[in-house]
Amino acid sequence: MAETPGYVDGKHFTEYVDRVKELRQHGENDRAEALLLKLVEATEAESSVEGDGVAPWYYEQLAIMFRKADRLDDEIRILERFAAQKHARGSSPPKLLSRLEKARQRFNRGVPRVLAYDCGDQGHQPEPSRQKCTGSSRDFPVGSMGGRKARRAHTKEDTSCSRSATDHCRVLNTGDSSPL
Repeated sequence: MAETPGYVDGKHFTEYVDRVKELRQHGENDRAEALLLKLVEATEAESSVEGDGVAPWYYEQLAIMFRKADRLDDEIRILERFAAQKHARGSSPPKLLSRLEKARQRFNRGVPRVLAYDCGDQGHQPEPSRQKCTGSSRDFPVGSMGGRKARRAHTKEDTSCSRSATDHCRVLNTGDSSPL
């Protein structure tokens, strides 16, 4: 038998607010996220039957959690899901729509991500799967470092490459081919 729209495990979605707060307070974010996603589905199901609009709190809590976890894609995804629904009355829907626009701007503005490094020596090309210069022993995690920080990390820790510190690595695939 199917669950009544708006209900999760026999309880209306509004009865879970304290449980979500408790899970988050105790750092059980994975469990809170899983529960919130069920509650989002419940509010959407109820909204589709009654036509009143979705309750924004559940979307907002997910967006907050995703932002804190630096999961911008997930934050945008849940806010877009909210934007696609009929909204209940109140002050929260405009706030969430504004938050969506700000998240999209952050995503579009973005900090340039380092996709690969090239130490400049002929034959030293990064291995695509490991982002490691084939002529050295230093791994560069994708998207984790850029600019001077990357050069410092490479030149301080990697002594196996013959390039000097001033012209060592160049960032590839970001449009910046200048030495770091």
